[in-house]
Amino acid sequence: MDHVVQIAMLVPLAVACWQDFLLRRIPDGVSMLLALAGMALRLRDGIQPLAVSLAVAAALFLVLLLLYLRRLVGGGDVKLIVALAIGFPPLALPGFLFATALAGGVLALAYLALRMVRLPLRPLPRGAGLLRRLWMVERWRARKAALPYGIAIAAGAAWVLLPGAGL
Repeated sequence: MDHVVQIAMLVPLAVACWQDFLLRRIPDGVSMLLALAGMALRLRDGIQPLAVSLAVAAALFLVLLLLYLRRLVGGGDVKLIVALAIGFPPLALPGFLFATALAGGVLALAYLALRMVRLPLRPLPRGAGLLRRLWMVERWRARKAALPYGIAIAAGAAWVLLPGAGL
């Protein structure tokens, strides 16, 4: 049953990725849903493991709040990371943060390459209008806009949530 809930948590993570990619916003409802699902997962192990996870998530929130106040991370990213941390055992948290950092590095490299590469946009195959628009919008955003780091957070969470991958 735990694996079903863990895999089901990937659906709101996919929504967070999509929304962060398109709008550079992570919906509050996604973070709330993930926090509640995580609390249910931890409560299955007992009240004490849930309390420990909540305490660790609160400490992580304080650290991330300082980074947010310095404008080093976005508010949606803070909410998403803390919501996920509630559902992870404390020993899984370093793996989650490490996998998120690695995915964030790959994402940053992809956006650096996007800034530098000038691919011809014509001729594109018929029906590739949406792909062309996405390419052009992301090239424009890559100049100054923040990275959609929700994608990296979701990749780090998937590493922990998928059976056999991280936990």
